Formats: sequence, C-alpha cells, structure tokens
Amino acid sequence: MLASKGKISVRQVIILFIMTTMSPAVRVFPQFVARAAGKAGWLAPLAASIPVIFLILVLNSMFKNKKEKNLCDIFCEILGNTAGKIVALLYLVWILVLLSLYIRYYAERILSTTMPDTSITFFIAVMLCFVLFAAKKGLVTVARANEIFFIIFILVFSLSFVLSISQIEYRNLMNVSYLDAWPAAKASAGIFSIWGYIIYIFFFAQQINDYEKIKKFGLRGLGILVISTIALLIMTIGSLGA
Repeated sequence: MLASKGKISVRQVIILFIMTTMSPAVRVFPQFVARAAGKAGWLAPLAASIPVIFLILVLNSMFKNKKEKNLCDIFCEILGNTAGKIVALLYLVWILVLLSLYIRYYAERILSTTMPDTSITFFIAVMLCFVLFAAKKGLVTVARANEIFFIIFILVFSLSFVLSISQIEYRNLMNVSYLDAWPAAKASAGIFSIWGYIIYIFFFAQQINDYEKIKKFGLRGLGILVISTIALLIMTIGSLGA
C-alpha cells in the first residue's frame, strides 16, 4: 500500500534516522564524551535525550494537520516566504557540507584499511555511483532495504556487546558523583549534534503518510538510540578507560 503511493511510514523514517546516526556515533561519541566527561561519559546520552524529546514534540506539533507539506513549506508559513527560504537554504548548505565530509571520511576509511595505494577519488566516485543508484530506486525502496539492515545491525551490535562484557572493567565506569553532572551535560552537546539530524528527514515529509505518529515512533526511536549509545560507550570506555 505504501509502495503504491510512493510514501513511507513514520516508523520507517525513524529507523532510517537511527541507521543514519550510528556510523558517526561509533566514530565520534566515545572520543568526545570520554574527553569531556571522563568516566561519566556513558551518562551523556541521557542528558542529550532531553533536547531531542523537545525537538520531536515540536516536529509533531508542526506537522499536525499539515498534510502534503514539507519542512520548507512550514518554515515559509511560520516565518514568511523570504525568511523561511533563507532558513531552508541554511539547512541545505549545512547538509551539503555534512554529506561532503562523510563521503570523504568513508573513502579515507577504505583507503587506509584495504587499498592504500588507490586514489581516493576512485572510492568517492564509486560511492557516489551507489548513491545515485539508490536514489533512482526511490525513498520507498531505500526505506524497505533499511529495515533489513536495521535488524542485522541490532543483532550484530547486541552480539558485540555480549562478547565485550568480559573485557569491561567496571572501575572505568563507576565512582560517578553529582560533580560529574555538568561534564556529562557538556558532553551531551556532541551527541545531540548528531541526533539533531532527525530534522532533515522532514524536508521530505511529503513522502510520509502518517504524520500523526511522529511523537509515538519518535520517542520509541529515541529510546533505542539512548540504549544503544549507552551500550556503545560502556563497551569503549569500560574496556579502554576514559
């Protein structure tokens, strides 16, 4: 039914968002929170969840009774045509910079681990070809494939956590007091900066068919992110130390 309409559900949107954030989370979060909050770094996701809850509630309110509109349309409706387009343009510039950086990061990762003598331009070109192929298939196809990848990710991540338990030294995580509350709150800024990517998906809101479930699935998805991120930080900080 969704495929025939060319639309996806909010549940699929949230799963897409979770999978989008996990790669930068693995690369950025452990270093950032350990440097900012030390042993208390694994508590930072709890603090980061607070502004994300407000963001989800704001998105839910903005899209209530706003069928067939995307975030750019709502910006123009709220701020006026000129100001709304300027805000949307700033978001566009931001996402272009982010995407350029991430493509470069992934190319460098492949270059450094498998084929160090190959030009980085080759890897970037290959990845962009895959992106073009996926984009031509449409958002519905991408969302359905992502549901499969999400299940695989959860299974692999859970197995990794279980296998890492024997390596975790709990002295690297404990002895946390109220004095660590502020460092953990500061460390949460790095996490929220990634979780805030959720707003970008709603620039394609015209391809979403059940806006009324933004709050429901948004909060569920946030719960998954908080649990998985805490587990990630426990694995890294717990086994390696801050």
